[in-house]
Amino acid sequence: MNSPTVAAVEAAFHQAESQWNACDWFTGFGPLKLQLRGLTSVQAARLTKATCGQESQQWLAAATWLGRVEQAAAAAKEAAFNACDAWANGDFSLAKLQIERACAIEAMWHQEFVWEPLRRAISESLELA
Repeated sequence: MNSPTVAAVEAAFHQAESQWNACDWFTGFGPLKLQLRGLTSVQAARLTKATCGQESQQWLAAATWLGRVEQAAAAAKEAAFNACDAWANGDFSLAKLQIERACAIEAMWHQEFVWEPLRRAISESLELA
């Protein structure tokens, strides 16, 4: 097996970078079982103004929760970018640390990891080094 090239590691990053930015799974959020898949925190916040009472409160809670999902996705993406950059610069220890961080963040939300192919490419390159 050939060691992944910088291009292969970067390709793994670019393939994954747009796959997880927000809630991309089916939900039944809160007592009203709100479906949040595909919604952003901004959209949910707008629904707090378009509704009233309990429904408005649920959309506010959903907006807060979606904000946390979006922050986690952004943090995972940043860690994955840092891993790719560190790997390209020969700092393999930092690359492994950063990709593990990206995957750990994602694991709190996803069951199927979008950053796994990048982790695999980095790990394989370290095994062959």
